Amino acid sequence: TLGVRSNIAVTIGGGTEGQIATISNTASKVPLCTSFTEVFAKIPLQAVTPIVKIITRLGGAVILILISIISLIFIKNKRIGSCITLNLCLASSFNFIIKNILQRERPTGFRLIEESGYSFPSGHSMTSMAFYGLIIFLIYKYVRNKYIKSFIIVGISILILLIGTSRIYLGVHYTTDVLGGFLLAIGYLIIYINLSKKYILERVCNDK
Repeated sequence: TLGVRSNIAVTIGGGTEGQIATISNTASKVPLCTSFTEVFAKIPLQAVTPIVKIITRLGGAVILILISIISLIFIKNKRIGSCITLNLCLASSFNFIIKNILQRERPTGFRLIEESGYSFPSGHSMTSMAFYGLIIFLIYKYVRNKYIKSFIIVGISILILLIGTSRIYLGVHYTTDVLGGFLLAIGYLIIYINLSKKYILERVCNDK
């Protein structure tokens, strides 16, 4: 995918000649993913960057593992906690395998944090979509209060999008890394949820 850069030259004359504007458009072969990364590179502000770093950590391994452990300990029905934990393990493994098959290098030049490993698909984006996406499904399925259900689902959905956006802002992923991670996670999640409903979650009601 190619982005288009427009060079605009404006010449202003005086007197009776008025104003003469000459506009020239020059196509440049800049990948769309690189263009978006460069746009975000111009945005960083002292007040914004610390917040973005906090958001990106919410999609990191430490937080997701912590949530999984909490779900195993505090959710009364252990099948739900097991389903959440297994999902994290499978999604992370899936992401690791794809990264090492494709071996796409990360963006260079502009970075607000340091990251190692390959770029596509974004691990934070893919794992967050798979992990929090399952939680959205579980809340939709088992939370009865429709107001609480809607509030939490909307909040988590926004969080997923913010985590993906944060990876571009911080300069550690291309836009296509994030979008690819989201799409792969959605495809994976459809399969995982259907299998979980058949082999794990169908027994939840019976175990209560």
